[in-house]
Amino acid sequence: MNNALKSYKARIMIVDIVMLLLGVGFIIWQDDMLATLILVTGVLVAVAGLILVINFLLDKDKTAFDWTIMIIGVIILAGGILLAIFAGAVVNISVFIFAGLLVVYGIIDIFTSIAITRLTGGIWWVPLLLGLAATGLGIGIIILKTQGTDAVAIMTGIAFIVAAVGGIINAVQTFFGRKKVLAAAPASTDAKDDLTDH
Repeated sequence: MNNALKSYKARIMIVDIVMLLLGVGFIIWQDDMLATLILVTGVLVAVAGLILVINFLLDKDKTAFDWTIMIIGVIILAGGILLAIFAGAVVNISVFIFAGLLVVYGIIDIFTSIAITRLTGGIWWVPLLLGLAATGLGIGIIILKTQGTDAVAIMTGIAFIVAAVGGIINAVQTFFGRKKVLAAAPASTDAKDDLTDH
């Protein structure tokens, strides 16, 4: 369990900070942010497919598996190119994807604050409220978009920031209160040994 608690450091550094930046980006650039994200994703997917194809071409001994990977690479390359070309058209669909991810992330924040952060004491209820807010905002975005409302980019940005702040509070409080969490959890020699690492 202690290893899982240590992994919060990576979460702070990557997921929550990226979400925070995305939230700010959505508020500032709104729909342009969505189109840019989709364009960048399309380019990255195309590059990944191109690498698979190049690896196939450079490989002298080509097995059936290599041919399968090459076909997959061509499909990925074509998909990435199409995604990049039609980034603007995909914006409407992407709103549902981002909102769905926010709902999932909000639920994760809720469960984390109840199951883990609560054991540390302190302000565990703040990320709980932020998780509820992120989940509610995500559902609200889906409802508004379904009803044809286009002005949901700012709401998406706010939801990303709310979810990220909740995640950061959960991660920081759990990391610094991990001894309390481990004391409340079923005792295991592995967890106690890991504690001595810090």
